Amino acid sequence: MSDVVVNYSGVASQIDIRACVREVQISRESAISQWIDDVILMNRLSTSLMGGDHDVTLGQMLVAQMVGSTENYFRTVFADLANTCPWVARNVALESIPFSAVRTFATGKAGYGLVEGVLFSSKGVIAKQFKRFTKYQIAEETALGKAVATFDSVCAIRHASVHWSGRFDTRAHGTLRIDDLGKAQYGVALDLAAIQDSLAACDFLVRSSNQVLFDHTMKRWLDEGYLGVDVSAADSRSRVRALSAIFAERRLKSVVSRRIAESAASD
Repeated sequence: MSDVVVNYSGVASQIDIRACVREVQISRESAISQWIDDVILMNRLSTSLMGGDHDVTLGQMLVAQMVGSTENYFRTVFADLANTCPWVARNVALESIPFSAVRTFATGKAGYGLVEGVLFSSKGVIAKQFKRFTKYQIAEETALGKAVATFDSVCAIRHASVHWSGRFDTRAHGTLRIDDLGKAQYGVALDLAAIQDSLAACDFLVRSSNQVLFDHTMKRWLDEGYLGVDVSAADSRSRVRALSAIFAERRLKSVVSRRIAESAASD
């Protein structure tokens, strides 16, 4: 029995994590622009790579990436709101952030400290952060509420892929409403259609959130007087650009800025 080797790995290998470190710049793009870039890439990868013997593995990797990109949207947009919008800044003014966040993030980007450790892939967190930053309550029966519920299903697939090698745990069974427990083991079965549906669900959630956040913030800015009737004034122009930078996709920034100015002028 002493000659039996059950787990021989040869020479022990180590990784120097410092070799994986590089300097990066915080993107100057809006959260929605970053999301659209990710969607284009994930769509290209899914259509070009899937359709073979490794669809399950590739699908799990893509689902993990799309959930991560969705979380990046929410972290970025809420941090940008806290850093830019005086009304949102008031909402979170009394909250604490780690001192290290002040040193970690660039000047004027301390809002990222408010979303460190926030897992937007966990059930209920998106609605909670909407209310925390903007006082907006997501109603379950609305399109946005339903989009959040659908995203929970995508997150269940992601959780199974990352943590359970594709098998569903108790939480996933509940989320996906799998009732015949104790009779069979269930797991992820991903093909190109399932990946496209999951990506579409994430895309709808992000775009819906972006529109709702913009409309809600715009209304608050008008109510609070942050945008005056005279939109040609320097401070109004500056605020229009700031609001546009948060919510506009790069190819539509000029259109959004014009619509903000028109809304302020007609208020």
